[in-house]
Amino acid sequence: MFRILPFILLIGVASSAACAQTASGDSAPIAATSNASARCVVERIIDGDTFICEGDTRIRLLIVDADEPDQSVYADSATMLLGQLMPVGSTVRLEYDLQTHDRYRRVLAYVHAGDRFVNRELARRGLARIAVYPPNVKRVDELRAAADSAQMERIGVWSSSAFECEPRAWRAGRC
Repeated sequence: MFRILPFILLIGVASSAACAQTASGDSAPIAATSNASARCVVERIIDGDTFICEGDTRIRLLIVDADEPDQSVYADSATMLLGQLMPVGSTVRLEYDLQTHDRYRRVLAYVHAGDRFVNRELARRGLARIAVYPPNVKRVDELRAAADSAQMERIGVWSSSAFECEPRAWRAGRC
């Protein structure tokens, strides 16, 4: 009996679907479950952790946080890597976690470009640190392991003291 209640709650969450851009440009309902995904065509890279799909849908990569453009030289490196992994005009797969949008109305996603997991590539190459905002935690262990590996090898931002000020503290004007 009590096992039915979480299932009913999950159905309720899934029925309050969010919209995401598909490769064809049509809006498709995306259920707020950790198995939902959609495809989109990359229209523009904003920075190292944000891009726009055709139809003006702004996507924010989950769990990773790259430097802000005016924060350090690593911001440009993260933006360039994002553009190399998913060039403008390419189709990527967006994988959703439990919360599909942030307070800025950006779609939150793990991004796959072919066989590459873009979020992990940024962390593994030392161009993003881990930023966890529950309830989106499905891939946190995998992404932490990638960032830990980059830090141990002292690559990217970990090769210097670039992260003395975290990107979120920089955005808030705290450093």
